[in-house]
Amino acid sequence: MTKILIILLLFFCIPLLSKSQINIYGQIVDNTNINVPNAGIIKYAIDGKVLLGSAISDELGKFIIIGKPNTPIMLIINSIGFHSDTLKLGALKKDTTLTIVLQDISKQLEEVNIVSRKPIIERKIDRVVFNIENSLVSDIGDAMDAISKAPGVRINDEGIQLIGKNAVSIMVNNRPIQLSGQNLVNYLRSISSSTLKSIEVITNPSARYEAEGNSGTINLIVKKDISLGLNGMINTGIISASYLNTGLTGILNYNTKKLHLSSTLSTNFSKSRSFASNNLENASLLWDQYDENLSKRKGLRGELRIDYDINKNSSLGIRFSENHNENKINSSSTANFLTPPNKIDSVMKNAGFSSIPLSSRSVDLYMESKLDTLGKKLELSASYFKNSLDNATSFINQSTRPTGSLIRNYLPVGFENNEGTTIFSAKADLTIPYKFANLQLGTKVVSIKSINSLLYSEGAGFYLASSNIFNYTENTQSLYVNADKTFSNWSFQFGLRLENTQTSGHSSTKDQVDEYNYAALFPTVFFKHTLSESHSLTFSYGRRINRPDYGALNPAKIYAMVNVYDQGNPSLKPSFSNNLELGYNFKDIFTTNVYASFLRNGFSLLTFLDGNSNVQYNQYLNYSSTTQLGLNETISFSPRKWWESTNHLSIYHYNSNSNGILLESELKGLSSYLSTDNTFILNKKKTLMSNLMFWYQFADQSNWYKNDDYYALDINLRAAFLKRNLTFTAGVVDLFKTSQRYYNGTVNGIKQFGSRYNDNRKFRLIVMYKIGNSKSNRSARDIDDLERSRAKQ
Repeated sequence: MTKILIILLLFFCIPLLSKSQINIYGQIVDNTNINVPNAGIIKYAIDGKVLLGSAISDELGKFIIIGKPNTPIMLIINSIGFHSDTLKLGALKKDTTLTIVLQDISKQLEEVNIVSRKPIIERKIDRVVFNIENSLVSDIGDAMDAISKAPGVRINDEGIQLIGKNAVSIMVNNRPIQLSGQNLVNYLRSISSSTLKSIEVITNPSARYEAEGNSGTINLIVKKDISLGLNGMINTGIISASYLNTGLTGILNYNTKKLHLSSTLSTNFSKSRSFASNNLENASLLWDQYDENLSKRKGLRGELRIDYDINKNSSLGIRFSENHNENKINSSSTANFLTPPNKIDSVMKNAGFSSIPLSSRSVDLYMESKLDTLGKKLELSASYFKNSLDNATSFINQSTRPTGSLIRNYLPVGFENNEGTTIFSAKADLTIPYKFANLQLGTKVVSIKSINSLLYSEGAGFYLASSNIFNYTENTQSLYVNADKTFSNWSFQFGLRLENTQTSGHSSTKDQVDEYNYAALFPTVFFKHTLSESHSLTFSYGRRINRPDYGALNPAKIYAMVNVYDQGNPSLKPSFSNNLELGYNFKDIFTTNVYASFLRNGFSLLTFLDGNSNVQYNQYLNYSSTTQLGLNETISFSPRKWWESTNHLSIYHYNSNSNGILLESELKGLSSYLSTDNTFILNKKKTLMSNLMFWYQFADQSNWYKNDDYYALDINLRAAFLKRNLTFTAGVVDLFKTSQRYYNGTVNGIKQFGSRYNDNRKFRLIVMYKIGNSKSNRSARDIDDLERSRAKQ
């Protein structure tokens, strides 16, 4: 381990120690001494035969060219509307400053109209880019709407997913955001799609990004500020499912030339029902259970950001955010216990209530500095995050005969389950352009402390046996190097990330401390070959890690009924995956992608049944190795000026093998997913449009269970008024209520089958109003704290 660290540190330092160069500082002006921006400077050897480099002047007409001491060079300067100029420089021995005067062309150029428009879908070396600003929906809607249009992305009751993979992380301008669940939805709803430049779908992130997560990342690129002043937005609406839900978000920004202030305040009130049935069957018992939950949630979130531009090359900022949520859940369930031949032996009824307030606070500091005009850049950031969750739960159980006669009334059970997590992180990223490659170097340190206390009420029967205090710490140190190079019709990118992690967990019910220390390397490789203007090929490889959530390591038993409990596993280990992709792109209209993913030491929550005591318990275990092979096809085109269509087909084969924990040794099958997303412009002013999306998920696998196929049709109508500052969106999600989930599987000889439905069919009416200068929205500066997503939110 020590040798690896020394080698990497030396590799980082060698480029920084190189001083065998001189800097040529130049400024380009016209014959009236006015700066000439965006002029091209090309550096040749003195004989003009060998190209040595190039630069572009900034808005002040300034540039920097790097040369070697005692080496003559020649500079050729070009700019539209000016005569070219050639400057020969002798053997310079030290840094030199130049002022170059260009003569304007006296003959007025004829008017030339140049129209350049990026395609809606672009395939780059390491990501697929959805250029939302060129889409018909760019000016109407929010970030959630925009994300749903990106190729290979789906939004459902389980969150935002990539087809055939699990939930992904969300970034804004290359920085992951730490929100999850409803908080994430509210945040994305507060971002107008008109402020987005593009959406990047990164299925195989490079070494610059965290190695956490097997599923990839979605990166929102926000447009830069182009004007000053006061602006903001108010977003509100209602969503109707079983109950009416509502929310309100307000954003206010104020920008001067150097100071940028941004504040956000959002609140939401929701009420929803969920239904689930679960059946467990072995040779002697059938457990048939039906659950119904009523959830009432209210939340308040505020954020304040202050950014200051020290000069045109450097800026610093601070962000403070506060989040408070309260969720109250009323639950009821009925479990029938049947013995062969399907004769009801007894019935267990449960009534419960939970109050779960959650609060979190974060403070982020960040700085960016462009060290020269050639692309050298330094980024520094530090972050502090703290959350607190207090779960007060009570329930009562009753056992009866099939006739309704009482067998037993159980004592009421009550417990408090409190969790507090504190995370500190700091990171540094340095970009250094060299002739041989563009280098990115970086480091990050993370310190995590989590305390979970579980206290059962006295007299409940669980007081001494199940009460517990769990202390968990995790520290990770990371180093990475990433290099990319483009020449001719080839592009290459290579990266290597080292993450060294130390974990420690102590439970009050155990005498020992569970420690696990490990170091892992995460290489990444990317190639792109442009065959012609219409055809290109890409290849990528990356290794990833999936760490358990903090709660999954807690060995405490959390009861939902007197005979049903969940339990974490302090011996749970992270899983690793290797991911390969081969892609083909035709005119950015048709893209195809073949991929393979190899997951080892996979873990999830599995259900077990003790047939003697009728006890059902759910526990996290490392139990499987999974191989998945897939093919993705995307066609994005506009058949008419008023019609925009994106169509996706995914076919994938999975094969999971148990490592011996489960009696079943293998689960495999073939599945597919298809979708068509169509937007129609209904008037000439493009202020009225409709959207129709249909998707169909064929039967597939989730952990050790098989899911039946399910599908949905969504319809939306949008109208914009007052120069697009006022927008109304009305629509129905899951119009025919066909997204209910059915599953079945066998774990250790116990057959399990059931269904669940989370109130998916919704009618929504959303109103968005932009205040002030709509072109002055400051892009969000979100700090890289992916670790926060593993804490409860």
